[in-house]
Amino acid sequence: MLIICRPPEINDLWGFNRSFQATVTLIIQLLSTIIAIHGLDTGSPRTWEYRKNGSSTVNWISDSEMLPALVPEARIYTYEWNANCFQDAPVQTMFGHADNFLACVAGERASQNRPIIFVVSCFGGLILAEAICRAAQEGSPYRHILLSTVSAVFLATPFGGSDAASQAQWLVTVKGIMGEQSSDQLVRDLKAKHDFVRHRVQKFSEIAHADSLRLPVRCFFETKKTKLLRKLLFRSFAAKLSSSSTNKISFGVIIALINSKQLVTESSACLNGFPRQGLDAAHSEMNKFGGPEDFNFKLVGGSIKNLVQNASSVLKHRQAGKLGVVAPSDGNVHWRVPRGTTTIFTGRDELLQRIKKAIRSDHNSSPCLKQKRFVITGLGGQGKSEICLQVASQMREEFWGVFWVDVDKVSTAESDFIAIAKLLGYSVEGVSNALQVLANIKQTWLLVLDNADDPEFDYHSYFPSGTHGAVLLTSRVPECKMYSPEQFEALEGLGNEDSKELLLKAANIPKESWRSYNDQAETVVQLLGSHTLALIQAGAYIAKGHCRLHEYPKVYKRQRKRLMGFRPKQAQSRYHDVYATFEQSAEVLERSGSEAARDALDLLAILSMLDSAVLPLQIFQDAWNGSRAILRTSWEDTNEIDDLSQRHVSRLPGFLVPQPTEEEVSADEEFEKSVDEESEDEGSEESDDEEWEEQEEEEWDSTRLIEASSQLISLSLVTRHGVDGLEGLSMHPLAHAWAKDRQDTKQQGVSWIAAGCVLTLARENNTMWYTKERHILPHMQSYLDIDIGRVFLFENQSIVIPILLQCGRILSEMRQDIRLSYLLEEMFTILGKNPEEPSEDSLPLYDLHAKNLYYLRKYKKAMALLQKVVKVKELILAKDNPNLLSSQHELARTYRENGQVEEAVALFECISKIEETILPEDDPDRLVSQHELARAYGENGQTTEAIILLEHVVMIREALAEDHPSRLASQHELASAYLANGQNKEAIILLEHVVMIRETLAEDHPSRLASQHELARAYGENGRITEAIILLENIVLMEETLAEDHPDRLASQYELARAYLANRQTTEAIILLENIVQIEETLAEDDRKRLTSQHDLAFMYKADGRIKEAITLLEHVVRIESRKYEIGHPERVVSQDLLAFCLEQLRTSNSALIWY
Repeated sequence: MLIICRPPEINDLWGFNRSFQATVTLIIQLLSTIIAIHGLDTGSPRTWEYRKNGSSTVNWISDSEMLPALVPEARIYTYEWNANCFQDAPVQTMFGHADNFLACVAGERASQNRPIIFVVSCFGGLILAEAICRAAQEGSPYRHILLSTVSAVFLATPFGGSDAASQAQWLVTVKGIMGEQSSDQLVRDLKAKHDFVRHRVQKFSEIAHADSLRLPVRCFFETKKTKLLRKLLFRSFAAKLSSSSTNKISFGVIIALINSKQLVTESSACLNGFPRQGLDAAHSEMNKFGGPEDFNFKLVGGSIKNLVQNASSVLKHRQAGKLGVVAPSDGNVHWRVPRGTTTIFTGRDELLQRIKKAIRSDHNSSPCLKQKRFVITGLGGQGKSEICLQVASQMREEFWGVFWVDVDKVSTAESDFIAIAKLLGYSVEGVSNALQVLANIKQTWLLVLDNADDPEFDYHSYFPSGTHGAVLLTSRVPECKMYSPEQFEALEGLGNEDSKELLLKAANIPKESWRSYNDQAETVVQLLGSHTLALIQAGAYIAKGHCRLHEYPKVYKRQRKRLMGFRPKQAQSRYHDVYATFEQSAEVLERSGSEAARDALDLLAILSMLDSAVLPLQIFQDAWNGSRAILRTSWEDTNEIDDLSQRHVSRLPGFLVPQPTEEEVSADEEFEKSVDEESEDEGSEESDDEEWEEQEEEEWDSTRLIEASSQLISLSLVTRHGVDGLEGLSMHPLAHAWAKDRQDTKQQGVSWIAAGCVLTLARENNTMWYTKERHILPHMQSYLDIDIGRVFLFENQSIVIPILLQCGRILSEMRQDIRLSYLLEEMFTILGKNPEEPSEDSLPLYDLHAKNLYYLRKYKKAMALLQKVVKVKELILAKDNPNLLSSQHELARTYRENGQVEEAVALFECISKIEETILPEDDPDRLVSQHELARAYGENGQTTEAIILLEHVVMIREALAEDHPSRLASQHELASAYLANGQNKEAIILLEHVVMIRETLAEDHPSRLASQHELARAYGENGRITEAIILLENIVLMEETLAEDHPDRLASQYELARAYLANRQTTEAIILLENIVQIEETLAEDDRKRLTSQHDLAFMYKADGRIKEAITLLEHVVRIESRKYEIGHPERVVSQDLLAFCLEQLRTSNSALIWY
């Protein structure tokens, strides 16, 4: 039976125990039922109790400040079953436990529609799995329980068996020797290879994955080991064992056999295709938590809370119906494969036929009993991926969908899986959901999992569940054959004849001449160990005419000693043949001595400092343009620590350096002289701006860049791309690693500086950086993935610091705020600067630090720092100096975000007034100040002034490109002002345009999400509630990667709660807003946002008829606002009026009235 678990004294009853509920929740219509099931050799409440020092205990299931506090709307039970295998328990089987369990649940439930969440510990999970299987049977009287089950949380359940099973069996045997009777049936059920258990677990997994159910499951596993002797032997029992000489010997043997280990490992405790989470606990601690701040409790409790909150959406999916079985379509519909097949593919015919036979679907036979799989393992570069390409290409029309996922990195795998789901018409948030989409597709599909090369990673998590579909996996790890023990190939090098054929093809030697080259090809094949990639690259080397076939072995041997000498030792075994082949190509360039060859090596060195992904070629032209701008600048104009100078231009590769004028040569010589003497530069000539204007403007000539890249392409070192208007270069990861490793420390320093100069000088083209941000970001991340302290050894600070600061600004513009904070922290440490006390010689560093604090929402710290920066600049700069105005601008923005709106308006007005006298109407800085002043007007309730100013800014910025970030930002802000002014239709038109343009940004880019958020608000104000909810739910999903208390995340949840309320989804609205109010308790008591959330939650309580709760919250809000605001302040009046209304409601009626 089911029993609410109140005081411990009633827990001796068999069946269910209902947990504690606060009195206030009795007036709530309870939404969910939580049932907790204990495991083997224990009972309730002992299972859930953490024993503190002394006699006090903490029961996380029932104690008011723990699980009941997280889910006050839920009714919580515990289920009691006879699980004592040590004493006088009857012989019971899992069949009986499952039946009893279902009967108890059915008998207790007053409402068959209330959602159920199960929380199960250890062996209790196997009982639940069996119960679900029984409830799913056709005609089962308990089917309503299955349909009401919305989630299950498993704590160390031995789905795959437990290593402790044999130890428990030993214990039962020993107790039998001591004359005690015990049941061993339950212990036997824990064995890993128990056929029945394995079958029922698989059945449960299939039911949970079924589209008609889609049961959310969370699996938690232990990460600490258990000392088995302590767990299984009581002190008195050990004493008996040691009472005789015989037993002493036995006891010594026992100790020798038992050691510490994980009782239920991750692979046993977790079901494929469902989220998993490790807890910092041994097996006996998996269900015991010391208090609300216990990190393990936060993980488990937070998961349960999320599942409770999502319960209604799970039920809605089931009520709305399920995906129908779609009739199979002829031919291929979806083709997501990264590239085409090569024309020189050679051999592997037998393997190709075997793979095709293994994965081919037989439509005439009965449904397959297991998923079709084939695994290819082998050394990198042997052609595993190319074999998959051949199979996919040859079998394309046999599969409705062919999908390719690069699983080399978790991030790329997730990106590819999400893209596949999107291709199929589903928006998902992670790999598990994308796998579920594939599992539910009824048509035939082929999934290729390429580059599964991490020996520590469990790639089972990338296989769709069920028996449908076909999967090909490639890996360098031999053990990966376990994913398909019957169908796999440990790929070796090509056969001797096939290897020679491949080499001769790649070398462009006519087929009719192959026989005469047989012996020469044989020598090269033996030299390269029949390595496929090495043969192809060697052939390309020969085809370019750099050597003849018979000369290649000599070239290779001449290079081998030097290669092994400078390459890191850990890379030798992995890249031995491939590195050597790459290096032959580099030697061709070094031997050539031509300008194109030198340029190619310079380009290769720069690429090695970035990422192997596609780098837009536009960046090189932009760097050239940036260098031209630098050469126009006199040395006296570049005296800030962040200024790029002509010395940076001189660090560019030759193909990017513009030809200097005589004035530039003279200035450079003088500057170098001044640096060497560490004295002021008094002799450098200033460039005459008028002379510059008279000189003929030099135009970018891409010839040398094209020649350099062509050299690298011809040697198979890089690949050219031209997709979606993006012209760029990429490198194979192995070639990229080699290109970096081949350089010694000094060479890497030169290359790092050169790459940094390219990145920072190219920054002048803001549009390119904005539109190609997703392509450039990986290169910025790779470039800065270096010890910053080491960077200062490459060059003097006048070169390094500007590069780092400019890279920091790029990170800021890309909103890589956390990464930038780490960079700044390292710079402050290395430079010996106090981050809170700005110094005159390093003001650009502090400007960047302040902006970073602003974007991290640390407004008070940003404000304190900016006030100091402005104070320093006011002492040394004129009032109209752009540098001073820029810092004042940032300070005003910080005032606004910190709630000091009046100070922000005053400072922005001062800045704008000054800029009106010194800057033209369309100057970007002047427009930015006007834009920010308009925002401040809006915050200050001056909506009319905001609209007038923003309409002016938008009109001026129409001269910019349609996707220019400044133009979009002003349009966004104008739409917000329209919305505040009640001009909803105008706001929607403008915001829909901005949202459409910003779709080129990453899905989680703050600017894109901000526009979608504002559009959702506009939809809501215009009565288009459903559209608003759809947008906001997606935004909330995207922002789940942010911290729980991140303002953007809370703002989106707040807006979604308002939309739910408008849509009469009061329950969902209250759940969201209660969470917001709880999180905002860390803010100051009189914080405006906190008070607004509390006020709105009170309003929702009133709308839900919970008048007393509304009054309690409003009394608090009114009390705080009476201290914060003057009498008559609008926000104070609104709260007072709402409180008065609620008090009147309570006075006039004993029942709560629902008021909308």
